Amino acid sequence: MRKFLATLILTSSCFLTDLQAESTKSTEERTFNSTKAEQGIGMSDPHARVFQNRVYLYTGHDESPKDKTWVMKKWQIFSTDDLVNWRFENYIHPKDNYMGDGSSDCWAGDAAEANGNYYFYFSDRKRGVGVMQSKSPSGPFKDALGKALVAPMHDPTILRDKDQKSYIVYGDKEGGGFHV
Repeated sequence: MRKFLATLILTSSCFLTDLQAESTKSTEERTFNSTKAEQGIGMSDPHARVFQNRVYLYTGHDESPKDKTWVMKKWQIFSTDDLVNWRFENYIHPKDNYMGDGSSDCWAGDAAEANGNYYFYFSDRKRGVGVMQSKSPSGPFKDALGKALVAPMHDPTILRDKDQKSYIVYGDKEGGGFHV
């Protein structure tokens, strides 16, 4: 298990260019191999989850590797069943939640499953943490509340204890600390 988690963490932290080079292909054809890890497609704040015996990686998407201001106009979802060959699944767009079209504040996100639904928790920069819902771990995700779940805060992480009780952890070291 430790080897699996270490591999998962290392794999999810990579910046991969094969997907960018294949951006003209259809979504179904966009795949990459993690052994070819290089800098390039702007994956930020990755969170990996296992749903339906498949690993799903939810990431922010920096628009440019040279960007110093965190211009992130969407989130990305990738999946794998072997931690080597990854498939691009979908984008999650702010136009599908309260942030609206044109937002460039798609910061960290995480996902969870409950009662047959999948939830994507996201940061709207430091203004708040929102939640979107889908019937599939790869989306499409739609806004569940029409407003922030908590505000102001950011960087949500979902924890599930051994009794299957879930918690959302979020916060800001400068804005009042971290909360459960």
